[in-house]
Amino acid sequence: MMSITYHPKELTTEHILAEDIYKNDTLVLPKGTKISDNHIKRFIKWGLDRIQVVGGESETVTVEEDTKNEKKQQQFLHKLFHQQIVKLVKETRYGELLNPSQTLAEARELFIRVLQNPQTKKLLMKLYHHDEHTFTHSIDAFILGYFTGKKVLKGDVEAFAIGCLLHDIGKLQIPHHILKKQTKLTGYEYEMIQNHTKKGQAILLEKDYEQEKVELARSHHEKLKGTGYPDQLNEAYDYFSDELRLLRVIDVYSALTLDRSYRKAFSAPKALMILLSEQEDYDQKMLYHFIDTLNIYPPKTTVQLNDGSEAEVVEMLESLPTICKVNVNGKAFMLPSDKSVYIERIISWRERKEERYQKVWRKFIHSLLHEEDQKVLEYISELEDGYKIEDVFIQLFEKAMNEMEQKDRQQQIKRSELLIALPKLRRIMGIKSNEYANATIMEQEPVVFITVGEKGHIRNQILADLLVSTGYKLELLEVEDLNTDLPLEDFLQYISKSSVKNLIVSGTPAHSQTIHALSSQVKDVNSFMNVSLFSHENSSPSLTGEHYDLVSSQAKSILQFIS
Repeated sequence: MMSITYHPKELTTEHILAEDIYKNDTLVLPKGTKISDNHIKRFIKWGLDRIQVVGGESETVTVEEDTKNEKKQQQFLHKLFHQQIVKLVKETRYGELLNPSQTLAEARELFIRVLQNPQTKKLLMKLYHHDEHTFTHSIDAFILGYFTGKKVLKGDVEAFAIGCLLHDIGKLQIPHHILKKQTKLTGYEYEMIQNHTKKGQAILLEKDYEQEKVELARSHHEKLKGTGYPDQLNEAYDYFSDELRLLRVIDVYSALTLDRSYRKAFSAPKALMILLSEQEDYDQKMLYHFIDTLNIYPPKTTVQLNDGSEAEVVEMLESLPTICKVNVNGKAFMLPSDKSVYIERIISWRERKEERYQKVWRKFIHSLLHEEDQKVLEYISELEDGYKIEDVFIQLFEKAMNEMEQKDRQQQIKRSELLIALPKLRRIMGIKSNEYANATIMEQEPVVFITVGEKGHIRNQILADLLVSTGYKLELLEVEDLNTDLPLEDFLQYISKSSVKNLIVSGTPAHSQTIHALSSQVKDVNSFMNVSLFSHENSSPSLTGEHYDLVSSQAKSILQFIS
């Protein structure tokens, strides 16, 4: 009897086991068992990748059997599409994209037709098994691309939709644990993720896909001003097809409005606000067409109504974002449900990226001074989006300390507020450091970090937390004086025999001579040791007696030096 291999997610209740199933050397399901929904759930829970099921009496397939197999195949694809649609299609995300409702059937039929191509189906099913989130995102881009493309593209819209479906296929070659990491990525991990564009290009070229689809796989993270990857394309010198310009918008919108392993989904209005505030990175025409297609207009959008008048959106319903309140010449009113007055198109947006960032930043500083830890973490979650772990410590924590110190010197805040805020920020740094460290995938080499005459220095805490967060095993020694507090002979003996290759010594200019002497002695006993000297020379003391400045260039240099 012929057997066929399926992944558990492809099984149905019509399948019959063609082999015994064992768990921990114990027979749990004998050959010949008809598979139930509970069995399928157990197979997935147990982490089984392949299940052998009965596939027919012989290897000769009759026309009738072939027809049955084709029907089963279509039923499977129909079910698979429906599973994804349940996650994706909500009016809060799609707005009026799928009105009238029969357009959803159109998308389903196109999906089934596309996957009749064995090569495309094989790639997509591999992606489904490798990382279901990326698969779901690809289906989302496919639907958004097809229906938006019908309105704004002049070329082959179905070909564009297939390109959207395959744009992230390179993630097949990105380790699953990197894709599923539940915290921020380190710089190294971020570079690994970025490689999916080149890997996607290579996969599609090898399979002889059309150049247009290959281009979408390689270039969908390029930005118009040359700050994207992998080629830093710039529209001033490089060609961006309309298809690529539209996919740029769709890809980011989909990513923002779907749950990620490390954060919850943003609402559609919030996602569109982010896109609009960063619109220099996108083609404005394509972005505005996309917003008009969804018919979701976030607050602060200037729009044109169907009577030709201009209005500003001032409020919208989170539960039904296509319904909003507008202001026309100082008069605010909700748009009527009978569509007698409606928004015809977006005209402009009046808040830029820096303005939006500064608004959240001010709330973050205020929360440090006056609110609970949980509120601080909420604002950090918003500010850190798109940052690597290294940037969180240097661009957020250092900047916050500098700003609060300046407010203290200029008497813009009370001393009591500062004394409350600093320990709070230390706690937050500890929380984030533990979060990042617990999710560390690659363990780096051990590092010995000696601080001289600056016990508890907040800058040292930032560097220590940053090293731990990025996977380094840290040995921290805090001494007041190298000559009296560090048993030098024992330490040098330890260094000479240890596998430790990285030493960081931090101190004030007053300890400069002894720090440099220690560096020379360490090099004498272990010439392979990387030694970084970290000085306070560029920082100034605050009124509380602490130095808050982490000299960013020094911190980055240390990370590059020991990496």
